[in-house]
This record gives sequence, C-alpha cells and structure tokens, in this order.
Amino acid sequence: MVKGFVNTVEAVLGALIIMSVMIYLFPQQAIQEQSMHDITYNCLKYAKDYSDLDAKLKECIPISYKYQYKICSSSDCSTTLPEGTVTSADYITENSLVRVWVYK
Repeated sequence: MVKGFVNTVEAVLGALIIMSVMIYLFPQQAIQEQSMHDITYNCLKYAKDYSDLDAKLKECIPISYKYQYKICSSSDCSTTLPEGTVTSADYITENSLVRVWVYK
C-alpha cells in the first residue's frame, strides 16, 4: 500500500513539473495577442455593412481594449497610434481596405 502511495505522489509531482515547464515556455501574453488579432479579424470579416462599424467593433472587442479603425481606398492606411503593444487586423473588400488597430 505504501508503494502505491509513493507512485501516486511521484506521478503528481511529475505532472506539476511538466505543467510548470509548459507555462514557462509558452507565456500567456503571446497567446492573448494572437487571440486579439483573430477576434478583430473575425469581427471585420463577418461585418456585412461597414456603415456602423464602430457599434459592431464595440460588440466584438472586449471593453478592456481600445481601438481605432480606418476605411481606406488605397493600401496607404496609416494613423497616429499610442506607444506600446498594438495589434492590427486588415480586411480587404471589393473597393476598400478596412484596418483596425487594437491596444490597451
């Protein structure tokens, strides 16, 4: 019975070590940035009408994030952005480029 208990404790410790290494090697920040890009792109992709884009972005993007968007007729679609980490997503329609910048 003691041998089974020792094996169980050994397995739990091994699992904890593996989980610790995984958390260290794959930090949550990189995953969150990629997810925010996907969320923003999907919001643009499924918005059929861009006339009320601000309201649609408010529904899709979490309230802890700020965003700016611009609808351009050419590929030169730039704006002044704040310092720090900015995630952007582009969606090209038939005659315009819709670009959204998301930041905290």
